[in-house]
Amino acid sequence: MPPHRQLPEQAPISVVIPAYDAERYLEACLSDVDRSLVRPLEVIVVDDGSTDRTAEIARAHGAKVLSTGGPHGPALARNLGAKEARGDILFFIE
Repeated sequence: MPPHRQLPEQAPISVVIPAYDAERYLEACLSDVDRSLVRPLEVIVVDDGSTDRTAEIARAHGAKVLSTGGPHGPALARNLGAKEARGDILFFIE
């Protein structure tokens, strides 16, 4: 596996993932982000009221987990993630 790197000319990237009952897909998604050649500044998973292991899986991968407090839809989840993001570039994964 190639090492992660932060290129000097690259602006810091925040990856924001809105998720609702995403247990089935989230492990593969976060594993792919982990294998990226360029490490993002942060990965934020916004749990939109999941009833499965979504938040637990996200935490196991070192992601920051936010909660919408119930199922409110992906737009609210994206906006909450964007508000908390620290990177100069926001990258959304649906």
